[in-house]
Amino acid sequence: MRLRTVSLNIAVDWNIHLYYKGGYSEEDGKRIPPEQEKVYPEPWMFGTIPAKGFYIRHARNITFDGIRFHFEQPDGRPLFVTDDAENIEYYNTLKE
Repeated sequence: MRLRTVSLNIAVDWNIHLYYKGGYSEEDGKRIPPEQEKVYPEPWMFGTIPAKGFYIRHARNITFDGIRFHFEQPDGRPLFVTDDAENIEYYNTLKE
């Protein structure tokens, strides 16, 4: 199943702040989570994901706007990882 259109954005004076522990390695960024097509996706099903922010798979027309990422520890994974994704847009999205 493909996610079709999602927009995560907030008015200019408001932002989404996401806080993560971090501490994963660059090698963790090379992982490929298993496909679980027959069951509802729960975060624990995939183990460590390859992105420190968002892992986007089987999706299109996704917009990130006004999102701030904060990490307790350095994290070697990329902020965003996409797989079978189209038209992913990033605006005003920063890592602390």
